[in-house]
Amino acid sequence: MNDIIMYGSALIAVIVVVIMLIKKMDIKITLFAMGLVLMYIAIAMGNPIFEITSSSSKSVIIFLIASYLFIINTSSPITNIK
Repeated sequence: MNDIIMYGSALIAVIVVVIMLIKKMDIKITLFAMGLVLMYIAIAMGNPIFEITSSSSKSVIIFLIASYLFIINTSSPITNIK
């Protein structure tokens, strides 16, 4: 049953993202929202989200989060203020 819920929610998430891309919605917000929805579904199913067992995996997660935040900050459009 868990497999059906997992694959079904992943398929629905992909369909929602494709629809939002076709409608030209903001992709960052769409992907963030789908990530949150899938995370809560995984928590409801009883799956651990972050199971960190070593210090190297902690540093990898911190590096990925920092890289993501850097990319978001540098990809914003620059506006001219007059």
